[in-house]
Amino acid sequence: MCGFAGIVDFSNSVTEEKVKKAIDLIHHRGPDDEGIEIIRKDIYSIYFGFKRLAIIDLSTGGHQPMFSAEKDMVIVFNGEIYNFKRLKAELQKDGIKFTSESDTEVLIYLYKKYGISFVEHLNGMFAIVLYDIRREKIYLIRDRVGVKPLYYSKLTNGNLIFASELKSILRLNPSSNDIDYSAVYTYFYLGYIPAPATIFQSIKKVLPAHIIEYNLTSKEVKNFAYWTPIKNVYQYESFEDTADKLETLLKDAFKLRMVADVPVGVFLSGGYDSTAVTALLQTEMTSRLKTFTIGFDDEAYNEANHAEAVARHLGTDHTTITCKLTDAIELVPKIPFHFDEPFGDSSAVPTMLVSKLARQYVTVSLSADGGDELFAGYQRHLKAHQQLRKIVSIPPIIKKFIGEMTHLLPNEKNIFKYDLIWKINTYFSDNNTSKLFLNQLSVFSPYQIKIMLSKGVFFNPLQEIYLPEISNESLLNSILLTDFYTYLPEDILTKVDRATMSVSLEGREPFLDYRVVEYAFSLPDYFKINNQNIQKAILRHIVHKYVPKTIMDRPKMGFGIPIHKWLKNELKWMIDEHLNEDKLKRQGFFNPDVVKQSVQYFLKSDSKSRIDHQRIWFLLMFQMWFDRWIDTTH
Repeated sequence: MCGFAGIVDFSNSVTEEKVKKAIDLIHHRGPDDEGIEIIRKDIYSIYFGFKRLAIIDLSTGGHQPMFSAEKDMVIVFNGEIYNFKRLKAELQKDGIKFTSESDTEVLIYLYKKYGISFVEHLNGMFAIVLYDIRREKIYLIRDRVGVKPLYYSKLTNGNLIFASELKSILRLNPSSNDIDYSAVYTYFYLGYIPAPATIFQSIKKVLPAHIIEYNLTSKEVKNFAYWTPIKNVYQYESFEDTADKLETLLKDAFKLRMVADVPVGVFLSGGYDSTAVTALLQTEMTSRLKTFTIGFDDEAYNEANHAEAVARHLGTDHTTITCKLTDAIELVPKIPFHFDEPFGDSSAVPTMLVSKLARQYVTVSLSADGGDELFAGYQRHLKAHQQLRKIVSIPPIIKKFIGEMTHLLPNEKNIFKYDLIWKINTYFSDNNTSKLFLNQLSVFSPYQIKIMLSKGVFFNPLQEIYLPEISNESLLNSILLTDFYTYLPEDILTKVDRATMSVSLEGREPFLDYRVVEYAFSLPDYFKINNQNIQKAILRHIVHKYVPKTIMDRPKMGFGIPIHKWLKNELKWMIDEHLNEDKLKRQGFFNPDVVKQSVQYFLKSDSKSRIDHQRIWFLLMFQMWFDRWIDTTH
C-alpha cells in the first residue's frame, strides 16, 4: 500500500522539488521509502514520485518507481496483487528472471507478455500508472471495484497530472481548485461525489475497472472498461450445493488476502460479514487471528459486546476500544485533510479510530466491506425491493397520471421537512430502477439544494453518475448493482482507504475478490432475500456452520456514531462556528436564511430521523472542507 503523484510535462515548468512537495503531502500513505524518477524526452518530461508502505518484499527490491530491466518502461503501483506468486511462476516458465520478491516487478513482465490486457490476469486491489517508453503511451489503471483511488487532470497545454490523492494534484497545479457546482449538487444529494467527477472541475477520478490511455505523440486520451461484474450465468443447483461452492470460493479469497510479510488482523463488528471473514480464516489457522472492534458508551450504537461474543467463540486474539466524545473532537478536524473532498458519512470518525487502534498491533487489516452490496444486507435493499416491485408493476399511463396529480398537493412551507411531494413525483415519473433507488436515499432534494446555494443554479444530481446499463438484470440485482457502482466505491471504500491510510495501515477487502463478485451477482434473488424476507440468506447459512444463531441473530446496527445527540449537545459549537450567519454571508456560497432554517429545525425538532442530522453533518463537512482547501484567508 502506497501513494504516488506525477506529471507529464509538455510546458517545461515542473521541477523535482514540486514533485517532492506533492508526495510529501501523502507521506502517511507510505512512510517506509520514497522515490522520484524523471524521464526526459525531446518535447516532454515525465516525473514520477512515490511513497512506499512496505508489505510485500520489505527489502529495497520493492523500491518504486520501478523500471524494467531493459529500461523501456516504468511503473508506479499502489495496492496488492494477491495472486502474484502464481503469475510469477508462470512467467518464470517463460524464462523470465526476477531480481526481487515484489509484486510490482511481476506487473512489468505481465505487461510485456500480454500488453495492456495484462490487467485481466490480476486478482487484487490496485491503482497503476505505467509508462511504455517505446510506444510513448502512459496508462492509468484502476482495480475492478475501486478499492484504490486514482485521480488525474489533463490540462489545456497537454500536461497530464496523476495522483493517489487530490491534494497532490492541487500542489502540482494550484489553479485546479475551481469548484464543480454539479458535484456540489451530488454531494448534498448523496453525501459523496461519485466517479468520474470530483469536487473540482478539472480533476477526475479514474472509474473502477477502467483504463485511461494517453498517447504522448497525439495527446489523445482514451477511456475504456476492462471488466463488468455481470459475467456468469447461474447454473441451477440446490441452495446447499450453492452455499458449499460459495463457501469454498470465500475461503480461497480470504486466504489470499492474508499474504503479507508483516502482521495482519481483521476488523470484527460481530455482524455476519465480518464474522464470516473471521470464522473462515480462524478455522484454517493454528495461531490466533488478531481482531479489533470499536465500541460506544451509547448502547444504541455499541456492537462491542456482540463482537466480543463472536471472538470468544472463535478463539481470536481480540482487542476492543471505546470511542468517546473526546476522540471524535480530536478526529473530526482531520477529515477534510485526508478526504480532500466534502464527505458526509459520519462513520469516518469511528473508522479512523479503529484504524488507529489496529495500527498499534498490525500493518494490514481486513474488513468485510462489500458483503451487504453483494448479498442484499442493508435494510434499504429489502425496502426498495418491496416498494419498487409494486411501482414498476403499475401501468405507465396510471403512473403518469399520479405523477401529474402530485403538483396539486399543498407544498410544505418548511423546505427541510421530508420532501414528500418530490419523492412521490420521482416514483411515478421515472422507470429507471437505479435512479428510483438513489432518489430513495437522497438527503436533500434538488429543489432544496438549489435554494440553499447562493447561485441558485439547478443541476441534475444524477446526470454525471456512472451507471452502466443494467436493465436486463432482476429488480434486486439492479438495486444491488446501483450500490455497487456508487455507494460502495465512493462512500465505503473511500472511507476505509482514507481512514486506514491516515495511520499508514493497509486495508484489504476480502469480499471484493472479483470471482466472489461475479458469482454473487449470478445467484438467484431468493438466495439473498428468501421467501421469509431474511436478508443475506446464503451467507447466514454459511456463518451458522461456525457460529450459532444464538450469538448471531440480532438486528443489523450499522457502523455509526451518536452524531444526532452530539450535535445537539457537546458538538453544538461546530454548528455555531461553521454555520453562523456572519460566516455564511462572508463566504458567499450558501443562502444564510435557508441554512438557518435547516439548523433551527434540527435543533428544535424531537425527531430522531436519520435525515435530520445528516443534513447538518453534510453542511458541516462541506464548510470544514471549504475552510481547508478553498478559503485561503481562514
